[in-house]
Amino acid sequence: MQVEAIYNQGRLEFKTSIKLLGDHFPVKVELPDEQVVTEPAAAAPSPPARQVAGSKLLAEIREILGPMYQEQAPASVAEDKAAYQEALAEKYAR
Repeated sequence: MQVEAIYNQGRLEFKTSIKLLGDHFPVKVELPDEQVVTEPAAAAPSPPARQVAGSKLLAEIREILGPMYQEQAPASVAEDKAAYQEALAEKYAR
C-alpha cells in the first residue's frame, strides 16, 4: 500500500488517518532529490566527556587530587567478580 505523508521536523505525518496493526515494521520512503543534501557532512563533534551522577562533585575531587588523580579504564565483569570474591575471602577468611 502506498500512502502520502509530509516530513515535519524529523517526523512523517500521514495526510489521512491510518490505523496500523504493528508497532515495528519496515517501510520504504521515497525522497525528492531536491530535498536531499548531497554535500559531505561536517565532521561530527567529539563525544562529550563521560557523564557520571554527581559529576560536579567528582570534578571538585579531581581538582583537589591534582596530579595524583589518574583516570582508569572501566572494569570488566570478570574483574568486578574477582574483586568481589577477593573482598569476601578477606572478610570471611579464618
